[in-house]
Amino acid sequence: SQRNLPLSSSELANRSRIPKSTLTTLLDAAMKHKLFISAIDVADERITRWTLNSRHSRNKYIKSVLEENIETTVR
Repeated sequence: SQRNLPLSSSELANRSRIPKSTLTTLLDAAMKHKLFISAIDVADERITRWTLNSRHSRNKYIKSVLEENIETTVR
């Protein structure tokens, strides 16, 4: 299962419960601030995968919360 980062745009939209078109707008803004890092999926080059930029100060806290929620969900 793809619980861990990096996530595809569809996975992010589903988890966020927002339309993919809205997510695209948000990701564009986040990329301008270097909050996310994008990478092409090695298994399917049509898919872009997103991960938080761990070097950005805002994301250190956000990433810890996301990882904690994933661990809690798995337990």
